[in-house]
Amino acid sequence: MTKTVALSEDAYASLATCKVGGESFSDTVLRITKEKKRSPRDFFGIWKDDKDIARIFEAIRMQIANLNCTNPCRCRSESAQLA
Repeated sequence: MTKTVALSEDAYASLATCKVGGESFSDTVLRITKEKKRSPRDFFGIWKDDKDIARIFEAIRMQIANLNCTNPCRCRSESAQLA
């Protein structure tokens, strides 16, 4: 049994580039959708040896804090210290 699926031209072109060899579109869709899904556990410890990561996360934390800051002058000066 077959089903008809409508795709935009862009979606069709994108799917066509995923085909391998003489693979049908059905085979391509099945291969792509059955590829191993990665677990978040696969990424645990990936940055453990990165020396700059603590500084990067602190800068991100400060940017998020600045979004809710009630004293913009104070927030900008704290952010400048991280640079």
